[in-house]
Amino acid sequence: SNINANKAQSSNLSSSINLNFRLFNGFSGIYTLNKFKKQNTIANENTRSQIESRIIEIIQQYYNLLNKENIYNTFKTTYNISEARYQQALDRYNTGSISKLELLNVEVNLNQDKINMEEAMINVKSSRLNISLLLGVPEDSFSIKHEFKFNNSINLENILNETYANNTSILISQLNYAIAQDELKLSKASFSPTINLFSSYSYNNMQSETSFISKQSDNGIVAGLSLEIPIFSANMKRKNFQNAKINLESKNYSLEEIKETIKIAVTNTYYQYMEGLNNLELLKTNLKTIEKTANISKELYDLGQLSNLEYRESQILLDQAQINYIAKLSQTKIQEYIIYQLSGQLQSK
Repeated sequence: SNINANKAQSSNLSSSINLNFRLFNGFSGIYTLNKFKKQNTIANENTRSQIESRIIEIIQQYYNLLNKENIYNTFKTTYNISEARYQQALDRYNTGSISKLELLNVEVNLNQDKINMEEAMINVKSSRLNISLLLGVPEDSFSIKHEFKFNNSINLENILNETYANNTSILISQLNYAIAQDELKLSKASFSPTINLFSSYSYNNMQSETSFISKQSDNGIVAGLSLEIPIFSANMKRKNFQNAKINLESKNYSLEEIKETIKIAVTNTYYQYMEGLNNLELLKTNLKTIEKTANISKELYDLGQLSNLEYRESQILLDQAQINYIAKLSQTKIQEYIIYQLSGQLQSK
């Protein structure tokens, strides 16, 4: 007899899940993670370095503006004195006490003082515009305090310790050296064998209306370990290892060089700062003496016992002494902030 199986049905379902896990690869994963963390720290230190550079730029512009405002005030005071002296000379000329030539000399001095004052005002406006652009604020939205406070307790040994711990250039160089160490470890790890864990689970289900066995299913789990030993790339790995050693030595040399360079910069700036503080005292004493001399000269001029030329010379000497003192104040204060920058303390100040 014949069996008709035209409408017979069959089905087959199979699936599997595989899992592979690397148990050991010479710790290269740990070294790579450490390397990435250090690179992220370098990015943060670079950002801090850029912020500190911008702060120093703002400080320099600030004290430059302060210095120019003080110069303007000095020239303005001088112009007011010259204006009063011109009026005094004009009265004397009208009474026949001085000649026309002397009056003209006083007038020339007055005009020169006016020019100096106006040029100083232009410099003030230019500096104010520069700092407003740097800060991104309107020119009239900030004011300048004409006062100076200095840190007289700065100690070189403490500053150098802070520098080695916090200076951005040194920290970045140290991180680059540490990364070179990680890269050397990675090159060493490439010689190590790799151990992998593998496992799989399989399931199979078969149904057929034409087979003697109408339904059959099975499943199973397979697990094991595999060992990979690098053989054919040994020469390339040795070359990478030698390059990593050379890079580590280079980074170490660079680190020591940067440390020494920063140390010299800190030491020089420190002694310049301390010398600046001492010079400020001398300039201040000198300024007081010149102010007394200028007052005596004015009294003698008012009494007619001092010529216009001699009085003018004492006035110019006073102006120069005031300008020098003001400039030294600004210069010394900027040096103090540079010490903070080099020692990594700028943002905390």
